[in-house]
Amino acid sequence: MNNNNIKYILIFLVLFVICGFIYWFSIDKKFSLENKYYNNKGLVSVSGDNVDELVNSKKSFILFTYNNYCNFSIPCDEVFESVSKSSNVEILKINFMDFKNTLLYENVKYAPTVIIVNKGRIIDYLDANADEDIDLYQNEDKFKKWLSSYVNI
Repeated sequence: MNNNNIKYILIFLVLFVICGFIYWFSIDKKFSLENKYYNNKGLVSVSGDNVDELVNSKKSFILFTYNNYCNFSIPCDEVFESVSKSSNVEILKINFMDFKNTLLYENVKYAPTVIIVNKGRIIDYLDANADEDIDLYQNEDKFKKWLSSYVNI
């Protein structure tokens, strides 16, 4: 092989890799929940055993953990319920005391929060202690935008 052929091969490989990166970062990385979660039920209570079963079965779902008290000016459960119903997406809910006994508690140690789970793995969750997440608890449009950046709704 002469030097010109080697140059062309290297240029082709570099362009191929660049195109691969562009494709990878431009594809839609959203996912769909299990079909049964596309309904009009809003927030649905589950037990810790239900959550662990979903995680172990590698299911995709949205989970809202809550306390029996809320310090937000607009109760976040109202925001989540409204978005759930308007988007026709069921959000599972669990009391924090029950949540503490689930597999997900290793990674998320507080409430309230909404946890997005894809194939049994946590993709993202709201952090009530993070300034950038506070609006998501209080504003339906902002919560819906955050949720729909991960989940097909």
